[in-house]
Amino acid sequence: MDGFVKIYRKFTEWEWYQDTNTKVVFLHLLLKASFKDSKFQGEIIKKGEVVTSISRLSNELNMSQQAVRTALKHLEKTEEIHKQSTSKLTIITIRKYSVYQGLNETDQQATNKQLTSDQQATNKQLTTLEECKEIKKVRNKEIYNPPIIPPTANQIIELYNQICISYPRCTKLSDSRKRAVNARLNSGVTLDDFKKAFEKAQSSDFLRGKNSRNWIANFDWMVKDANLAKILDGNYDNKTDRSDNNEPNRSSAGNSSETWNLSGTLEL
Repeated sequence: MDGFVKIYRKFTEWEWYQDTNTKVVFLHLLLKASFKDSKFQGEIIKKGEVVTSISRLSNELNMSQQAVRTALKHLEKTEEIHKQSTSKLTIITIRKYSVYQGLNETDQQATNKQLTSDQQATNKQLTTLEECKEIKKVRNKEIYNPPIIPPTANQIIELYNQICISYPRCTKLSDSRKRAVNARLNSGVTLDDFKKAFEKAQSSDFLRGKNSRNWIANFDWMVKDANLAKILDGNYDNKTDRSDNNEPNRSSAGNSSETWNLSGTLEL
């Protein structure tokens, strides 16, 4: 530890000057005290503070721990020091550190100016760090939690054309089709739900025309609310994929009000 400490000549008139142990402990604390704010194991150590312990002082001064305790009690009694213990360490504050260092008015002003400058620099650094943390949080949120963009009716049609290759292609996005798709999306049907339904439809023999009427489903039929729900429920799965091994009946292909006309086309 470099540098100097100042001691008033009046120190010889101090009430504990004749008490050797108390005097030695106090002079040792003056020599060990921090002359500027610093950090130690995450704690802010201010000017005039000492990080130590009874056992450490005992070893450093070759003095018994009881003698150290007694000297510290003397110094606390006359308010020369303040002792504060934490779970990690003990901090001893020399209450009149600036007085004992004999700072004159010019020195005090320079010290205060330096402390103010240091504090402003610290505050600026902390503000910059906090701003960086906030920016990092926003960026991480954008990276790991990107905004969920709902699918469009065009995407659903493209998905149908890609998967349902055995069915009539859907080439035009009419207003009625757009309304039907948006109605399903607004009710909570997801892109994965549509994908699953189209895959089930593509695998369904019944919906692909292997039924008593040779009827084939199409996009408009599949995206209707009741029909989409039945496809997802597995009502049109093949026998080998169904637990009941029963072929879907005519009334299951659509709403209960659906009928078959004479030409074999399912009327909705």
